[in-house]
Amino acid sequence: MGKATGWVRISCSIGLVLGVWILPATGQFERIVVASKAENGQVSVLTGSLGPQVSISGLGGQVVLGVQSDNSIITGTDDGAGNGGFNKRDPLTLAVIPGSGGGGLGAPVRTIAVFSNDSVFIGSGNGTNNQVRNADLTAIIAGGGPALFGDEGLPDSVVQSDDDLIFIYSNSALAVDQQGRLRRDPLGSLGLTGPDENLGAAGGVPILGVAVAVQSDDTIVVARDDRYVELRHGTTLSPDLGGFTRSAGAFGADITALGVLSDGRVVIGTSDGEIQVRSSDLQTPLVSQGGFGAISALAVQADDDIVVGNQAGEVRVLDPS
Repeated sequence: MGKATGWVRISCSIGLVLGVWILPATGQFERIVVASKAENGQVSVLTGSLGPQVSISGLGGQVVLGVQSDNSIITGTDDGAGNGGFNKRDPLTLAVIPGSGGGGLGAPVRTIAVFSNDSVFIGSGNGTNNQVRNADLTAIIAGGGPALFGDEGLPDSVVQSDDDLIFIYSNSALAVDQQGRLRRDPLGSLGLTGPDENLGAAGGVPILGVAVAVQSDDTIVVARDDRYVELRHGTTLSPDLGGFTRSAGAFGADITALGVLSDGRVVIGTSDGEIQVRSSDLQTPLVSQGGFGAISALAVQADDDIVVGNQAGEVRVLDPS
């Protein structure tokens, strides 16, 4: 672990970073949860200063996480052979919590989102078996699936302030300009109840979503595979925000991570190692710095510090102020 000048407050190395999540403070300090490819799928809980606290290995290849209100950690896995599982773990030991549900999904787990009542959305990597489970993971809640969305998986999901679920997916069976999708469903309902909008096409190629986040007013931020970021209406999902649209790009490399600060500013990480903070309407680049390696994940802490992980296994805490 070491210190650096500029944005970087502290850093450490842990193994190819798959995702970063924040455990809300239980006392004085927040803790940071990192999923990595080290040791065939590792989850580590770090102190706010990136010191090691506890870790568990051998979860199998890709790992995604979610965090419940009591800091219980939901792990989802992908063994690389089309299978995945999920469990609820103690944040102090990372052991599976006795009496909680879990097991196989019958599909790789690609994304997890947690609702305000701690119900858990589990999104798959091939479009099948998407479901919402109760807080203990012991059962699928009423209306919570299993549901099929597209045929190429759900890269990311997020929950709005009113517990509406937002996720991106794709369906190669549709017309080119309809294949990339953005969808909203209310808590517990994965039926055809919410809007489901396309992301369009460019040059005869479908535009697909790669990451999604929400601002404090529930405006949706979508990062796309054509290296653009755009805002979408929080209810209709339309790019029309009231007679105008807002987007930024194209960036110089693929967008690989996305976050939102408490005042709505948008944080964008790219595969060539750039972190850029833009105004809440995306129109103004406020701060930008490169040299962070191939960024693979980021998360925003309560004080708006940014935790960034890269493919080289480096984790850094950045101060964007």
